[in-house]
Amino acid sequence: MVQNPFVRNLLSMSVIAGGYVFLYLLSLLNSDYSGTLCLVKNITGYPCPGCGMGRASIELFKGNIHQSLHFHWWAIPLHTALITSFFWLLRDTLKNSDSFFRAINRPLSLKILVVIFILVIINWIRALSLGI
Repeated sequence: MVQNPFVRNLLSMSVIAGGYVFLYLLSLLNSDYSGTLCLVKNITGYPCPGCGMGRASIELFKGNIHQSLHFHWWAIPLHTALITSFFWLLRDTLKNSDSFFRAINRPLSLKILVVIFILVIINWIRALSLGI
């Protein structure tokens, strides 16, 4: 792991920005959703708990919120967290701070983990029933 906070922040922001560039290119190229890159779905035929996130992200990037929610409920919270993380990292870089990594390395409470687990299972059952 990179120890220098400045370098670590720049690398993290580059990964987030690179992901959004990739998402933008996919939104330009991807006009249908006939295939999937998910190994679980390709091997078993059943969607994994994350199936639909790529399609949801592309639709969210295009501004199709309703279609994004159809593919995966977690796309909006995920991208809200990613954008917030980018600007938090930018602030830490400008202030020569490491508050972002200190914050994300704190353990979550058991209650929060249980809620997240239940929401993931609910969304997975929904994806199975819709055939996403």
